[in-house]
Amino acid sequence: MERPTSPRSARPRGPRLAALPLLVAAACLGPSRSAAQTGFVEVDGAALVLDGAPFAFVGGNAAVMHGLPHRAALDATLDAIAADGGRVVRVWALGEVESDAAEWADAFGFTRGPDGPVAASFAHLDRVLEGCRTRGLRAIVVLANRWSDYGGLPRYLGWAGVPFALDAHGALPELSLPLFFGSVRARALLAAHVERVVGRTNALSGIPYRDDPTVLAWELFNEISAPPRARGALVELLEELAAQVHGLDPHHLVSAGHIGFERHRDRRTWEAAVGARGIDYADAHAYPAAYDRTRNLAELDAWVAERVRAARRVGRPLIFGEVGFTTSAPRILGTTRARALDRFLRAARRFGAAGVLPWIYAGHADAPREHALFVDGPVERVADLRRVIARHARRFSAADPRTAVPPRTPPIARAIAGTSRPHARWRSEGSTHRLRIAPEAFARLRFEAGGSYVGAPSSHVYGSGMGELRYRFTVPARHLRARSLRLRARLSSELPGRGEGAGPDDTAEVVVRLDGVEIGRARLPVDDGIGGAIELASEAPEVLACLRRAGTRTLTFAVEQPDAPGLCVYGPGDDPRWLDAIELELEAAR
Repeated sequence: MERPTSPRSARPRGPRLAALPLLVAAACLGPSRSAAQTGFVEVDGAALVLDGAPFAFVGGNAAVMHGLPHRAALDATLDAIAADGGRVVRVWALGEVESDAAEWADAFGFTRGPDGPVAASFAHLDRVLEGCRTRGLRAIVVLANRWSDYGGLPRYLGWAGVPFALDAHGALPELSLPLFFGSVRARALLAAHVERVVGRTNALSGIPYRDDPTVLAWELFNEISAPPRARGALVELLEELAAQVHGLDPHHLVSAGHIGFERHRDRRTWEAAVGARGIDYADAHAYPAAYDRTRNLAELDAWVAERVRAARRVGRPLIFGEVGFTTSAPRILGTTRARALDRFLRAARRFGAAGVLPWIYAGHADAPREHALFVDGPVERVADLRRVIARHARRFSAADPRTAVPPRTPPIARAIAGTSRPHARWRSEGSTHRLRIAPEAFARLRFEAGGSYVGAPSSHVYGSGMGELRYRFTVPARHLRARSLRLRARLSSELPGRGEGAGPDDTAEVVVRLDGVEIGRARLPVDDGIGGAIELASEAPEVLACLRRAGTRTLTFAVEQPDAPGLCVYGPGDDPRWLDAIELELEAAR
């Protein structure tokens, strides 16, 4: 998600309060309703249906909630989405501001302090839903934000008295999300907000939200995720909130609001989240220019198909809740941005997605710039994208995702070729022969994502998820009488950023092999952007046999666990005590 600019409030803080009881219903409905309900969107296999007919759509995210300029542009924004053939609007009913925040902050919040609903924001949500109803639009209403924009989960943690730290971008790192999952007080504060929204009656129409077909679904979070160690805790939270929402409103669908996945371990978490009890459809967000595996249009097709197939595996329809193609540059993925968006929407429809919501229709005043689909002002800047959206909106409205068969896709992996020749030099002192290999002089890196970095505090080669990093070196004839081998390197796991919020479980085992023969295994230090030294030694005959043949040898570092966070191999750094190369030491027979 592009995080729109908003006025900054003081960092959340406050006294620890007694835990409030969670407002959770006793029963939780599954992904399909037991009987048809006229006028409400429901789930049928891989599709959404309305009164028995397929309900597939292109719509749009709408910047109509946060800030007076966006609220003032409500009519123009909804008019633009409807004019482009949109059938569904995604809006945020969230925002948490401090008790002592300035009065203008009420235009950005639904809750002032831990227990103070902002009446003006709820009244504006009434207007949004009425605006959707009069235009024949349905609304997906998001109830909480994972990020710190407008408060979010960090604000709930602050109100609950839970210490936390934001990363360099001002966001709560994924590795810190278990702090929220484990806080009874923070969860109770969110549950109270959920009850206020879902249990509300529209003051303009007099219709309880639960009885208004204008609402398509309640989305529990915007872009929630979890590290593998907290997968179970995330599912427990989603099921608890879904039970609460279904208890308050038995008519509408519920989604998790998971951000999606790029790695194998993240796909496992995503499938667990969108397949949780009470979650009716799968959702994911798409910003293809930001991903390692979408470098061209063919890879974009595979990226879309992979997510539709993953949703089918857990028996859920798939909605792409945000799809962003830059509006600040004319080209993306080696082509025009309009052609890239056209390809995405075409693939989503052909492969069986139930809906796509481009990010983000907005008035020109105070609009987020990077992906804004302007509804007034310089609309000519985005006319190409809006024409594509309108064309596919018509095609989606006639589609039935149940008849689509998404193609099989390649495994989540990416190979990066390194140097074509070994770049290493032996040095000898008597019967001891040492080889130093620069980490960046790899022959091949095959991970789910990876690359190399040169700079402070340390240069390194990294691979994310499962995979292997391979080096090649030559063994001169004069070194063939090896009787022992010792390997030294500076390694760590590979986590987002510098591992902010990481715990001792956010690591992996590395297996080191010589010509496919295992030298040894080591537990990787947790990623902190620096790494730690490991040392492996072997006198095994099968290992030494590899060194008693002249020619080129391969040295491989492999990470093979399904939930592995990956591997970093470090080179030169700021501290002279650090190893600045991979070192192999042979002790030869005299």
